[in-house]
Amino acid sequence: MRARLLAIVVVAACGTSDSKPTEPKHEDGKHEEAEHHEMAMPPALDAFHKILAPHWHAAPGDQRTTDTCNAIPDFTRGAATVGAAPLVDAVTGLADACAASPRDPAKFDAAFQKVHEAFHAQLGEHE
Repeated sequence: MRARLLAIVVVAACGTSDSKPTEPKHEDGKHEEAEHHEMAMPPALDAFHKILAPHWHAAPGDQRTTDTCNAIPDFTRGAATVGAAPLVDAVTGLADACAASPRDPAKFDAAFQKVHEAFHAQLGEHE
């Protein structure tokens, strides 16, 4: 009985059909992004966050992709200023996804996710 209950809980927790990664939220439903503003980030990381945040939090779709791809020079400069190889590499991957013709939305999303993850990895190093 106990194993069956555990299986039901696991299926309920993992059984979402939405394959898009979700952002961690707090009990009040707000995105953890608000915490970035409360913590002291090194200036270069804060500047990169100011480039990333509006694009990352925009509604997914063609406009977000276009706006993000148009900001590749800003992302590139920001990543270079941060100077972390994983972030630079992730931005290079995003630039490649943006430059593809035709642009593949799935490759764009995966590359943009890597930029977001690389940012959070750098953020974790400065906490």
